[in-house]
Amino acid sequence: MIYYASMSVFSGIIGHKTAQEIITRLVQNDQLPHSMLFVGPKNTGKTTVITQLIRNVLNTQNRLESLPDVSIVKRLPTVSDKDKLKQNISVEQIREFNKKMAMSPLASSYKVGFIKEADKLSVSASNALLKTLEEPNGKALLILRATSISDLPATIVSRCQVINLYTVSSDLISSSLIKSGIGKKQADLFSDLAFGRPGLAISYIKDGSFRANLDIVVSSVSHLFQSSVARKFKSVTEIITKQETDKNKKLHEVLDRWESVLRDVLLNKIGCNDLCVYKNNKDDINKLTNKFKIIDLYNLLQEIRRARIVAKSNVNTHLILENILLT
Repeated sequence: MIYYASMSVFSGIIGHKTAQEIITRLVQNDQLPHSMLFVGPKNTGKTTVITQLIRNVLNTQNRLESLPDVSIVKRLPTVSDKDKLKQNISVEQIREFNKKMAMSPLASSYKVGFIKEADKLSVSASNALLKTLEEPNGKALLILRATSISDLPATIVSRCQVINLYTVSSDLISSSLIKSGIGKKQADLFSDLAFGRPGLAISYIKDGSFRANLDIVVSSVSHLFQSSVARKFKSVTEIITKQETDKNKKLHEVLDRWESVLRDVLLNKIGCNDLCVYKNNKDDINKLTNKFKIIDLYNLLQEIRRARIVAKSNVNTHLILENILLT
């Protein structure tokens, strides 16, 4: 028998029907595993799914941070700059987390631990977590969140039930936005720009700066790729400034922007204009279409994909962007 998420555990989640049904079945049959690892690209809805699961298990709608039986681990600010996050989750944090998870719950039957950015665990922190993953105390639920299994030690992954959350179809995102009261034209635009990530589509709606940026994204990218080498190098320092608190996050935002525009240029180049996202920016897209050959666009898109991999090794963000522009 299949239980549907709308009956109990989840509500308002865009996509991820299979994951919702699996988790709901586990909850309703009292078969939740001790450890779960939620994996998927950023902005696909991992945190939303996790939050609703925890609230259901603890029978509350309160903020997770306010619940005495929930322990949340995330990267801490650096000592020198409180607006900048440390590179990793430390072993000291996990040791403290282990102590909390060993205690009996205060207000419910479950003790819940939520490790955000589990792929940022230091090697020592990962090792310190293993025993708690293997032998949790009493009724405990440990939840880890990461963008990729490959970024985690096999010893961690093997001790968790992996729940994969994939990108969602644009049609499903659009129809969900329309149901929430968004006009069809805007819903279609935001769902296309989200590239399968519901959280990003919602950000476009809620955050005015996201919407404002849509009007200048294509134009700025077009000018950048057509500018001189000297101008390109100068632009990189303007795109990611020294004051930027999370350079890696900013880097991925830039790569997303460049990739989405170049994708449209490639589609335009091969005559698939109907699949383009930036339909209101035809002039800028046409300029880049005339500038690049198909092989140029292919090489640029490949370089962007390589850049995402290199970024995991904490290479200088300016060098990463400069390399793409020189391509």
